[in-house]
Amino acid sequence: MKLEDLKDDVLSYKRTQEEIKTKRELWHTHTKNLISETLRKITKTYELDWDVLIVESTRNQEGVNLTFGNSFNSIYNLDEAGKRNYAKTGGNLVFTQAYNGDVFIILLSPNINEYESTQDSQKILGKVNPAKIDENLIVHHVSLFLTELAEWENIKSTSVVGFKN
Repeated sequence: MKLEDLKDDVLSYKRTQEEIKTKRELWHTHTKNLISETLRKITKTYELDWDVLIVESTRNQEGVNLTFGNSFNSIYNLDEAGKRNYAKTGGNLVFTQAYNGDVFIILLSPNINEYESTQDSQKILGKVNPAKIDENLIVHHVSLFLTELAEWENIKSTSVVGFKN
């Protein structure tokens, strides 16, 4: 292989770096706000125990999360110390920037503390170029999220194998 043979590879790499830069700029100038505004509109329209959280602690890996609140469920333990309820952490729908500027859409399942589950706690729903994200895509993924949460609530009672040690 000759030195000149690298020319096309170098140009391809430079194009890739420019595409990443463009996707990151689009996230900061448009996509992140569109996601957060759409999710806020949804949470105001439909009254559930959910909220929108913006995560900006790591530059170019920011996220916009739709989160359900924590709650005590009907599972409790009675012993000589008294009654102890088990808390359920709510699920999350996460839109987060990937290393290459694309946006991962991730579902984080609810969890009951100290309870074993056979289900995966994280599921990637998609990886999308930020230019392709619009209100319809966001609403679609919120619908998938709600369907998955309803399924989790229904399946949870049949798939639990016991308490953690």
